[in-house]
Amino acid sequence: MRPSSLKPAAQKASAPSVTGHLPYGPALFPERVTLGFLAAVLMFTLPGSSAAQSSAPSLKLSPDTIRMGTFYSAAKVRIEGTAPAGSQVLVVIRGDENDEFFNKKGRVGPIWVNTDRIHVAFTPSLFLSFSGTDVTTLLDPTSIETYQLDQQAIKNRLACRTHCKCSITAQRSAPSGAPAPCAGVQPDPQYRELIRSSFLALKTREGRYQAHPDAVRIVNATQAGSRFTLDLDWPRSAPPGSYHVEMYACKDRAVVARTTALLGVVEVGFPARMAALSSGHPWIYGLFAVVLAIIAGFAIDALTARLRRRPWRNLRPKEKRKVDLPRPDPAGPSEAPADDVPEHEPVDHA
Repeated sequence: MRPSSLKPAAQKASAPSVTGHLPYGPALFPERVTLGFLAAVLMFTLPGSSAAQSSAPSLKLSPDTIRMGTFYSAAKVRIEGTAPAGSQVLVVIRGDENDEFFNKKGRVGPIWVNTDRIHVAFTPSLFLSFSGTDVTTLLDPTSIETYQLDQQAIKNRLACRTHCKCSITAQRSAPSGAPAPCAGVQPDPQYRELIRSSFLALKTREGRYQAHPDAVRIVNATQAGSRFTLDLDWPRSAPPGSYHVEMYACKDRAVVARTTALLGVVEVGFPARMAALSSGHPWIYGLFAVVLAIIAGFAIDALTARLRRRPWRNLRPKEKRKVDLPRPDPAGPSEAPADDVPEHEPVDHA
């Protein structure tokens, strides 16, 4: 039966049957829609919500990828963002944790030999810290240790083993916080302290571990939030990889907000091809290196022989000119000096 064939009485009777399935009456439906709309409008127009959105931390990197080409020397990186109002900013750049192996040298008689092999785990490949003041004044020791925000916290976490037999290509497979899987010997506290201090000193000399307490600048501080900027020179010794850029908003010696961004360092051009060749086809890479060294040796020898045949390279000692100085004529007998005249005794003619 078509809808047009329904009688008016049947149409009136069908309306309650449709609305009867609703949990509320038909008269309340428009009111609920109006209330929901007003609540949504108030949520976006209240000043507190806009302040909360503006005070949320943000982070921007320029550039977000560093390309290491043939003539790569260094790179400039600019970090800027926002932090909650009244907070101070701490920026930390850290690399992935890995294992490192070292040989301890010892003197045996007149020569130096390897006396021990040391395995150090939980070592960040890079650690750069930037702030407006010293980290110990921004945060309490517990927060610094929890987030690993200074070199002392990294030093306390390092796991050391001596007499290690692990391969140099071994990778740590244990979860974060677990000791390094090594069959070496746990050193005594004094030796462990020496290993940790030497490791940090080595990384500091290489430029991979740095702390700059006066690098972050607050350029615009308002009640809604603070804007900061940071300009840094990327270390040349930093290897290719993905680095975590972490921003900590500190207030009352505690972390009140935190955000993270990724910074990529990739090899491009000839260095990238050589790295791929050395890892994928090591025997071809070794053969290429030997041939290149032979060609360079012949080229240097040919250049040296050519320079030796140049006439200006035939150096001869300069002849010394003899200069005849005029000699004074000998004095005559009448011009003899008075000193040569013998003295006569006085004669008394009386």
